[in-house]
Amino acid sequence: MGCLAKSSWWTRRFGLYALGNSINNVGNAFYLIVLPLVVYQTTRSSFAMAGTVGVEALSTLLLPLWGLLADRMRPRALMVRALVFQAAVSMVLPLGLHSAWLTLPALYAVSFLVGVGANALQTVQTRVVPLMFPDSARHASAGLTSAYTLTTIVGPVLAAAALAHDASGLLLWANSASFLGPILLIPWTHIPNGPLPVRAGRVPFPRALAEGFTVLKAHRTLRPLLGVLVAVDMSYAVATVLTVYRAKSAFHWPDAAVSALFLASGLGALLGTRLPLWVRARGSGWLPALLALNLVGLAGLVTPWAPALPLGLGCVAAAYLALAVERNLRLQQDFPVSVLGRVNTSVRTLTGLGALVATVGVGAVSAYWGVIVAVGVLFLIGALPLAALGPIQALRDRRDSHRGRARRQ
Repeated sequence: MGCLAKSSWWTRRFGLYALGNSINNVGNAFYLIVLPLVVYQTTRSSFAMAGTVGVEALSTLLLPLWGLLADRMRPRALMVRALVFQAAVSMVLPLGLHSAWLTLPALYAVSFLVGVGANALQTVQTRVVPLMFPDSARHASAGLTSAYTLTTIVGPVLAAAALAHDASGLLLWANSASFLGPILLIPWTHIPNGPLPVRAGRVPFPRALAEGFTVLKAHRTLRPLLGVLVAVDMSYAVATVLTVYRAKSAFHWPDAAVSALFLASGLGALLGTRLPLWVRARGSGWLPALLALNLVGLAGLVTPWAPALPLGLGCVAAAYLALAVERNLRLQQDFPVSVLGRVNTSVRTLTGLGALVATVGVGAVSAYWGVIVAVGVLFLIGALPLAALGPIQALRDRRDSHRGRARRQ
């Protein structure tokens, strides 16, 4: 009986919704593997490779707009538009690769536009899950995250087989087609498209756009988590491209072998999705442990031992995904659905700005002083919240002690 009750939230509707997302995520894994390889073959520059991540991070500046639209628009309409937009834009890559006219500016433009569509899709999905599964939103969110991490393992395995036969163009076409998966399943998933509880026009547009930051600013208990999120997101944003560059330039790995890096990242992500459930009961004391895991991963990226590359990237991915899961759980738990889209995008805007600074700054450092110095800079940035969490926790404990004494008096 207990086991049945535990799995009662799993329905046919949820399974089909997860299937559509998984098809899309496998295609996205193909894109994330092939894009840095194409940029490396075109430029042989770590700065140019980091630039693709930087222009994608630049698209996070539009996140507050997507949060407002997600709270005001019909969810299904916004989701379909975001998927169709990404499908159309991503077709530029296989067409350009086949015709041999792809340039670095074209690659940057595609990265930016795909990032715009991806941010819109992720924002509306954050709002759709509580609407579709109001009685089991946390279980559904955790299930979708687990399905996502599974695709980060399946995707690299399939990509390695294709790259062994020099079929990078086929992977890019598969990525474009994968955006149609969630759309084709809509008749069975019944993604809601009805009226929303928040009506447009009641709040002036500029004020509504900034409302997510206002609500977030008043929520003091999230600040330590946000600080750690920004630091680890900066590492995760640049770690993959730096690792791919080092694997190609220092160790001369073939393209198929580079897929092993993404497989290790997927395995780390799978571990990361389980970490919050294992250690959440320990309170805020587990944040330093995740920061330390991130620093261990960064150290693995600069060792002269080639097998340390996937191990290091896996550790960084585990720390990042654990924090991402905790972020989603905390937001869905602490904020009403009416502002959830805007609050979620406010958090992701802050972390996205950190990723943008990291890609530009660390990319420039790697171009002038090398990858090892660039990773050293990331190491120092990641250590800053680790040094601050101790005093913050001490102040919080002192405040709680004073409040306890005041209640007793």
